[in-house]
Amino acid sequence: MAETPEDRAALLRRMPAYALLRATITQDTDAAVLIAREALTGERPELLVFNLAHIASRIMLASEGYDLSKVLRTLDFWMETAANGVPSAEVARQHRNAA
Repeated sequence: MAETPEDRAALLRRMPAYALLRATITQDTDAAVLIAREALTGERPELLVFNLAHIASRIMLASEGYDLSKVLRTLDFWMETAANGVPSAEVARQHRNAA
């Protein structure tokens, strides 16, 4: 299928998000701060947040073999840990069993 100009434009809008994720993964703090600062001072800073979430969800799904339930258990584990400092026994058990 041929790529449309709209498809290409959408991909180009994701470039700062890809670059920010890459800088974060490689622990290049200076680059990450620069990319975030530039994206957040642009015309539509909410696009950076949306594109980060979009790309991160695709990465998580791909890394877990597109097993949606495993990805959701991992996210639940992380969210509960962030909210409470430690996950509940049930969430921790589900997370261990999924690994």
